[in-house]
Amino acid sequence: MLGMSGARKLSSRLIAQVNHLLSRIGVDDQGIAVGCCPTGLDFVVRQSKLDVKVFRAASRKPADLVARSVAMVRAVQESSDPSLFVWPSAKCPGSVSPSPSATACFCGGGSGSWATAAFAAGLGVPLFVFGVPATSLPFTWPGEWLVTHRFGCSCFQFVPSASPQFFLFKS
Repeated sequence: MLGMSGARKLSSRLIAQVNHLLSRIGVDDQGIAVGCCPTGLDFVVRQSKLDVKVFRAASRKPADLVARSVAMVRAVQESSDPSLFVWPSAKCPGSVSPSPSATACFCGGGSGSWATAAFAAGLGVPLFVFGVPATSLPFTWPGEWLVTHRFGCSCFQFVPSASPQFFLFKS
C-alpha cells in the first residue's frame, strides 16, 4: 500500500507534480492510503481515479489528527508492499526524528507531515519526500538522503542506518 501525506496547502506546481505522479505509478491491489483533510495533498489524492482508502479523524483536535495519521502509517506498514510519499510544506522541525513510537514522533513539533514521515521511517516503511529543497531535509536523522528519479520526478529517499539494536540480539 502506498501512503501519501502532505501539506494542507499545495502550490499549483506541487499539485501538478502530485497528479503527474498519480498518473504514472502502478498502485497494487491495496491502493493508496491518505488522510481526510478537505484541502491540500489529501484532497488532490482523493480526487484521483485511483483506489483510495481515506483515514478519517474523529475531530479536528490534534490528538484525533495524530490518531488518524498513526492508523494510516500502521496500515501502510502492515501491507505487502509499503511506501510513504510525503509533501511537507516546510523544513523538518528539529524535535522530530524517526522512532517506532508515535508519541516520540508526534511531539508537538508543528509539522504533521514530518511527524508522519518520522513515524513511518521509525517503523521501517520506505520513505520518499517530494517538493522541498535539500535544505529542508532532516540531516540529523540516522541514515542518508538519496536523490531519486524512480517515479518520474525528482524526490528524496530516506535510507536509514542499520539499527544498533540489531547487534544487541545477534547470537
